[in-house]
Amino acid sequence: MTELYYNALQWSDKQDLDVAQTSTFFSILSAIHNTCIKTDADNLPEMVSQFQELMALHSVQRPPVAIGLFTHQQAVKINNYMNDTYFRHHKLYKYAFTPQYMLDLRLHYNDEPRPADTDEEEEGTEAGNTAQGQAEDMDESELPEVDGQDAAEAEDRPFMGNAQKELRAIIASMLKVHMKKLKGDVDEQMKHLQSKVEEQLTTLAGKKGK
Repeated sequence: MTELYYNALQWSDKQDLDVAQTSTFFSILSAIHNTCIKTDADNLPEMVSQFQELMALHSVQRPPVAIGLFTHQQAVKINNYMNDTYFRHHKLYKYAFTPQYMLDLRLHYNDEPRPADTDEEEEGTEAGNTAQGQAEDMDESELPEVDGQDAAEAEDRPFMGNAQKELRAIIASMLKVHMKKLKGDVDEQMKHLQSKVEEQLTTLAGKKGK
């Protein structure tokens, strides 16, 4: 940003802009930059429209709506300067100064312990090992009887574990497909918008040449 404003100040000095004109030009440049970095999407048409509106409000003497601060020649030079510097490299400024947001997706299942329960799980594991050692020392006659329902539930537990693993794999696969499709749609929209902007800039350049 320091280099951007320093170059703008040097250019204003070369064009013999007075203090009021230089201050207004800096304010317009700052407003366009804030519009650029408010979103990570390519909003070049919005930036160009805002710039043209601000320049029109400061190039025509129609108080109290507009004030003729810049002459026609100065307005044309400012427009060319913005096209050659900021608008041409607006993606660079957007990449450098726009806040980035990262999506952190986490899935928790009812049968999985949360990270905070790690210590409790370790204590439970030690207690389970102790109980298992005591059970191995017991005779078969001392072991508790297990009815048919409990035995059936115990047999179904490995099956439920496999089913949950398959379900997680299906969910992960579906999420991957949807994220890939979403990324493709966003890229396609960005390319379409960029082509429209390039057409508008070409049209504006052709009108200025005439």
